[in-house]
Amino acid sequence: MNQVRLLAQDSNNCIDMYLYRGNPELHLARGGLRRYVAWLPWFLHKMVAQHRAAIQLRVLRERARDIGERRLRSLSPAYATL
Repeated sequence: MNQVRLLAQDSNNCIDMYLYRGNPELHLARGGLRRYVAWLPWFLHKMVAQHRAAIQLRVLRERARDIGERRLRSLSPAYATL
């Protein structure tokens, strides 16, 4: 149970960090020419954040699969075949 809670918290943190890094209002200038000049670095930063989030979510998915398999092994053999 504790492993599932920690996994859920890690997943939530990963998604929150992606949303924070991908929010253009936090990173772009308010208006004028600077907004358009700042767009390219923001876009690259967002793409890197997306890639990192995808990698981290893949690792979290593997952890969830491992937790589920361990849970099935710890149950009686009758439940393991379901």
